Amino acid sequence: MLKQLQEARLLKRAEEREKHLEEMNTILEGAKKEKRSLTDAENSTFEKLEKQVQQIDSELEKHSTSLEDLMNKMEERDLKIEKTKKADKKQSKEEEIEIRQFVEYVRTGQTRDLASANNGSVIPTTIAQKIVSRVYEISPLIQEATTYEVGENLNLPVYDDTAHVTSFITEFQEIVTSNGTFSSIPLKSQIIGTMAKIGKSLLNRTDLEVLPFIVDACAKSVAKFLENEIINNTNARFASTLANGVTQTQTAATAGTIAPAEVVEMKNSIPSMMLPNAKWLMHKDTLTYLQSLTDANGNFVFGNSLSENNGNVLLGYPVMLSDAMPRMGAGAREIYFGDFREGLAIKIGAQSAEVYRELYASQYAVGVGHFMECDVSASHSTQSISVLVGA
Repeated sequence: MLKQLQEARLLKRAEEREKHLEEMNTILEGAKKEKRSLTDAENSTFEKLEKQVQQIDSELEKHSTSLEDLMNKMEERDLKIEKTKKADKKQSKEEEIEIRQFVEYVRTGQTRDLASANNGSVIPTTIAQKIVSRVYEISPLIQEATTYEVGENLNLPVYDDTAHVTSFITEFQEIVTSNGTFSSIPLKSQIIGTMAKIGKSLLNRTDLEVLPFIVDACAKSVAKFLENEIINNTNARFASTLANGVTQTQTAATAGTIAPAEVVEMKNSIPSMMLPNAKWLMHKDTLTYLQSLTDANGNFVFGNSLSENNGNVLLGYPVMLSDAMPRMGAGAREIYFGDFREGLAIKIGAQSAEVYRELYASQYAVGVGHFMECDVSASHSTQSISVLVGA
């Protein structure tokens, strides 16, 4: 690493040297063109530049680096930058072509270079990736989780550090052996799918932007489904979710209420080192209830933070809202608080999008399906997140 930093600094010095030489040459050429000697000011500038060039040469010699080697490296670097720019430009052009072909096929049925499947046409991964990217934008909970993009099954390592010991020792003293152990949580490839059905009369409108419409429709459906599964474990297909993976619980003392002290206790229930990235997760009705609590003098208990983060702040920490979260009630997991990046993991595997024209031809419609392999874990870091359960 140090060698790379030193090399980068020397390359910068070599560039400065070239710049100084160009300035010196400009001064000489100017005087030569006007058929005159250098003025006092020009002569002073020239000498100053000459000294700087000599200083750089001395510095390069000190580091046993020849100017020729540095110039070659500068050329290699410039070639790499230019190559990267061309590759990015080529990829961007290819994506534009893929999107144009996709939109054309959805509108007219002309496949051109799209690969055919048994019941539809397989769309390039560009489209599927756009849908997943939009899912992240829609759902703050999914955006907050740690994502692993791997095609095969993933064994998520879990380390029990409660028995891991660090202590002072003296010379010749045996270090205390730690009993921390590793285990793993297997994340598999559960397949989820969604279908956006679009009427051909809508597609025939020239003012409709087809791609954003399809991406948004599929992404909203996927985000809503994933949030519900992560929070409520409705179908019990994922490895673990917030509903069964978060075991650090606190129960409200009184039915139908949440006491301010219980919220404070919940905030302090996770390790201090996890507080910087901590966030709340609740239903918007629960946030309304908490922000409306007042004391005997009519002052808001949690202060007036409505100007912060669109009002989604509680005790100084951001609040994530989800319609999938249970409302306040007996036995309901009403509020989660913690570091979701540490405590929630999502594995995303293969993705694909397909267009089904013939399947809905009799309905004068076109279907666009999106499929994704994924799994979720919320039990690999048991101290990261806590939950308040209604009495």
